[in-house]
Amino acid sequence: MAYVQSAPPIPVPLHLRDTHYASAKALHGYGGYVFPHDDARGWVEQEYAPRVSPGQFYQSDSRGPNTFEGRADQFWAEVTGREQSRHAKKD
Repeated sequence: MAYVQSAPPIPVPLHLRDTHYASAKALHGYGGYVFPHDDARGWVEQEYAPRVSPGQFYQSDSRGPNTFEGRADQFWAEVTGREQSRHAKKD
């Protein structure tokens, strides 16, 4: 909550803004959203939250192989070829 109260608002990336109405293009154009479900991997590289690093607000400590998070980490590594970034625990 402190971040929300003290930091400036984070703008919604152009590709995530609503474009279904006629004047949308004139207001902010089309940002080029890529639908992840159209990709064979079910995942695409695109920015969702500018200036927010992965895990900055929440990261589960439950990363075992039989947890949802553990399976998601494994899927991420298989799809992207890189490990999921982790942040050090805060005391």
